[in-house]
Amino acid sequence: MLMKWLTIPFALDIFLLSALVAKSQPRRAMTLIPVLVAFEISMLGMGLWFAYTISPFIKAWAPFISPISLIGLSIYLWFAGDDDEINSWTERPVGSFLWIVLGLFVSLDEALVGLAIGFVQIHLISWFILFSLTSFSSALLGFITGSLAHKWSSPKIISQLIPLSLFAVGSLLLIQQMA
Repeated sequence: MLMKWLTIPFALDIFLLSALVAKSQPRRAMTLIPVLVAFEISMLGMGLWFAYTISPFIKAWAPFISPISLIGLSIYLWFAGDDDEINSWTERPVGSFLWIVLGLFVSLDEALVGLAIGFVQIHLISWFILFSLTSFSSALLGFITGSLAHKWSSPKIISQLIPLSLFAVGSLLLIQQMA
């Protein structure tokens, strides 16, 4: 049950980005937010598929790869300050290559979560559906929040909650695999 609640922090990035785009450019938000949600869901699916496919070949190491990768991503995200980059990207045209890069970057944590779930070989379909619904609902909430906000910017504490939650999930998985 605890792991299901931990899906929420993984969707905070799409929430913040959706709110920022909806606040700054509401017309573009109707196009960009579904594309970003599609990136999130597809990266999760690719991570699940890749890990599930290669885990039989690396049997002994598969359970330890996912927690270490989540901990590594959390450390990277903790020290990477990307709020200014996201703010500058909201002014770019819809077809811009930078939006594709941003979609991939925002979806990187979902790809690693997909890897983590695929390596430990737990109920893949239920987790895929749970993460997909969480990403979609977070994007929708972000769109509504950004549309209603007049002077709103992403708070620093929420952007730091994402790496902390990744570190917590990675640590829990590592402890579980070592026990």
